[in-house]
Amino acid sequence: MNTHFDHHGQMARENTARLILKRIEHFNKKNLPLLLMKDFNATPEEIPIQILKTKPTDALEISEKPLYGPPGTANGFTDRKIVNRIDYFFTKDVKVLSYAHIDDRRDNNIYPSMR
Repeated sequence: MNTHFDHHGQMARENTARLILKRIEHFNKKNLPLLLMKDFNATPEEIPIQILKTKPTDALEISEKPLYGPPGTANGFTDRKIVNRIDYFFTKDVKVLSYAHIDDRRDNNIYPSMR
């Protein structure tokens, strides 16, 4: 599953997290392995992430190797150091060998996603 949570409303993110768990339950009746990923617009300590972690697991927490790259995934499209994590992979019954946050930039210090 792939998603992109609202970036303005905290309540919208919390309700979206609850809705996603309900959708997983509805569509995964055979209890198959699961990957849920993308931009959740919430840091690890925020309620939407805590809600999600009640079912699937944060893949970073179970990776066999330590995180490669910066701790964060959101830079606000600037050249600032990346410290805020808002992008995740959640898993169920998936072995995570390694986990990386790619911080590749062009020679002009611009991220590929910016242009």
